[in-house]
Amino acid sequence: MQKHKYKMPRGMRYSKLVDRAEFYCREFSEAALKNWEAFKPNTVIAFLLGKYTNVYLKKFTNIKDDVVVIDDYCNFTGLQEYLLKYLPEGVYYDTHHYDNLEICHGCPERYETQKCLDCKHYIGQELVFDLDPENVYCPVHGDLDHKLSMHQGRMLCMIEFNILRRKAVLMYNELRQAYSKLRVVYSGRGFHIHVLDEDTLYLSRKERQDLAHDFANRYPIDEWVTEGNIKLIRLPHTLHGMISRICIPIESNEIGTFNPVSSNAAMPRYLEFERS
Repeated sequence: MQKHKYKMPRGMRYSKLVDRAEFYCREFSEAALKNWEAFKPNTVIAFLLGKYTNVYLKKFTNIKDDVVVIDDYCNFTGLQEYLLKYLPEGVYYDTHHYDNLEICHGCPERYETQKCLDCKHYIGQELVFDLDPENVYCPVHGDLDHKLSMHQGRMLCMIEFNILRRKAVLMYNELRQAYSKLRVVYSGRGFHIHVLDEDTLYLSRKERQDLAHDFANRYPIDEWVTEGNIKLIRLPHTLHGMISRICIPIESNEIGTFNPVSSNAAMPRYLEFERS
């Protein structure tokens, strides 16, 4: 089935398979990944192969829309080998913490969110706030319902992004009044604010729901992510295959001026020729 093409700002485009291969072979960095504090050697990784772009290796046609879980790589090289094998459009990590992944490997219900919550080997979950442009009302493209009706729920409009950027600054400033260890990530289309204070790992589902509801009243966040119902979040330093940008951590003082169209740090090298 032909998928609808999402509208993107000039200079952004779907990555080709050869682009993904070049990026993960030449640009994906072990040193950069190690600097992401939430990433540990036994972090569970997940891929989407071609769900939104319809760009994927044809041998994986039967699973192109599925979440492919990777939990048996031993080191960075092992992870890189999987990336080059699948050439995914998106790479995510599991925000759940487990006390023994060896036991998880043998579980038939492994990594299903609700099943994990009831398991004695589940420790807790990283707290993340996900700000996406589709949740912003746009004077040109309307609200989320209208965008979905036009099959443009994952488009990227710079009017929406600029509004989102201002909201992200306000939200960060509010969060830092309550938490001491915040990390901001340009996610490819919007922003993720990760709360890495250790005590937030053990928040109850009710506490997460209350937080999500409170912030959703004022900011365009995805409540399901903050509630913990969605446990996969984009892995920093990987390629966002829908728009050909790198998901990168940014400093809090960069949020208000960050421009994904022109940012050199977020631009994969394979676009250099197209920019010249």
